[in-house]
Amino acid sequence: MQKNYYLVLGIPSEATPDDIKDAYRKLVKEFHPDHYGGDNHSPFLDIQEAYSVLSDPSKRRVHDLEVLIQKDKLRSRYAESIQSGPGRQAEPLIPGQQQPVNLGAASLARSFHTYQSSFDELFDKIFSNFSQTPGPKSEHPENLNVVITLTPLQAFQGGRIKITLPAQLKCPACSGQGWVGMYECRRCRGQGVVSGEYPVMINYPSGISDHHLVQLPLDTYGIKNFYLTVHFRISEIL
Repeated sequence: MQKNYYLVLGIPSEATPDDIKDAYRKLVKEFHPDHYGGDNHSPFLDIQEAYSVLSDPSKRRVHDLEVLIQKDKLRSRYAESIQSGPGRQAEPLIPGQQQPVNLGAASLARSFHTYQSSFDELFDKIFSNFSQTPGPKSEHPENLNVVITLTPLQAFQGGRIKITLPAQLKCPACSGQGWVGMYECRRCRGQGVVSGEYPVMINYPSGISDHHLVQLPLDTYGIKNFYLTVHFRISEIL
């Protein structure tokens, strides 16, 4: 996957040359091997690489185009998951007499599409907060909301719902190292991670009321500065 050098330096894509230089100098001081420990996990080389590209106008234009193409590909993939699903809520399975009730899977992208005004805006926010390199953290983590509709019987019985999160996963080809032997991993292009989906099971207790909330921080799944809020609604009509 193409590296996003703006994420490496912790700056927006519209950053000025001075912004790029300031971010680079700050990170070089913080992550220089002499201070960081000098091990293979130091992001120092990534920081140097990012600055060499973004400080060069022609290289920066090429990089911006590559990042745009990558984002469009990922956006298209998640948009397809939306088009294949229902319009207003996740697909619950009709519960039988067994407990707990398993409502099946809900697509994060699909559910947010029905709740938020702009899927593209949501995707850009999530994509921009994928990062391997430590950088400036948001003072106020943003809340992402998803609505799950239950029947009164489902709410009475309790159960669980699986939500698939877009996530950065450890590359299976190189075990997250970025290299295979002496060569850069072709699967992840040296990043050690690949884009994918991570299933998360959300449990809800029996006898919940309308507007029951469950919150989950998303930094564990590679999405920085966000937490997920699941809104459970109760309705006879699904």
